[in-house]
Order: sequence, then structure tokens, then C-alpha cells
Amino acid sequence: MRDLTTSETLQLGIETARAGLPGVARQHLTTVLEEQPDNIPALLWLAYLAPNPQDSLRLLNRVLTLDPTNEGAKAGIHWARRRVALGPG
Repeated sequence: MRDLTTSETLQLGIETARAGLPGVARQHLTTVLEEQPDNIPALLWLAYLAPNPQDSLRLLNRVLTLDPTNEGAKAGIHWARRRVALGPG
């Protein structure tokens, strides 16, 4: 069996996230970032899947450092800040 390309691993991470398997998705997305630390889609998906809002904010701020006009990261920061304000659910 051949190794997956980074693009295939990213797609698998997205698909498993959408399938409701956040732990598996995080593993795939982390693998992508080991190969491509500045992979914006992987960073955005990991921010969405992060178990706590502080991790989400850290990842989203990293995206904005790489791409200051990234609308997904800007919206995600508002989402993560609301999560912080609401506290543990």
C-alpha cells in the first residue's frame, strides 16, 4: 500500500471531520502540518476541531500571520472568542 500524499491526507482529515470523527481528523490534519507547517486549510480545520477555544485562537492567529486577509480565520476568531466567553458547556 502506498503512502498518501499530503493533499490526500488533508482530504481524509476533512472527510473524517465531516463524518463526526474529530480525533481521527485531528490526527490526519496534524500529519499534514508535519509535512507543510503553513498549510492554511489544515490550520483552519484544526482550529475548528480544537477541544478548547484557546487552541482555536492560537491556530487562527497563525493563519492570519500567514494570510492577514483570510476571512475564514477572521470569522473563526469571533467564533472562538464567543466560546471563551461562554466558558465550559
